[in-house]
Amino acid sequence: MEYECAICSVEGMHVRSNNPEPLLPREQRVCQSCNAYVTATRVVLRTKAGNSASRREFCDTLVDVLKMAYTLKGAHESLMEMMMGNMEESE
Repeated sequence: MEYECAICSVEGMHVRSNNPEPLLPREQRVCQSCNAYVTATRVVLRTKAGNSASRREFCDTLVDVLKMAYTLKGAHESLMEMMMGNMEESE
């Protein structure tokens, strides 16, 4: 069974997916790479006590930042591939 990472949208086998709490609901899954963000978030939240509303806001903001970063990374990679293709064609 396959899944799509809720942060970076990479597809993978469900058997290798991870629980994304507290960043996202348990029903969603994240890949091994994005699980590092989940683990870091758990550590930060454990050391910085706060109410559940501020924790939720922190997690929501972090997920938005990570999703935007992956989108920008993908756009950059596409641009670099296009530029390399243009350079090869002009040679």
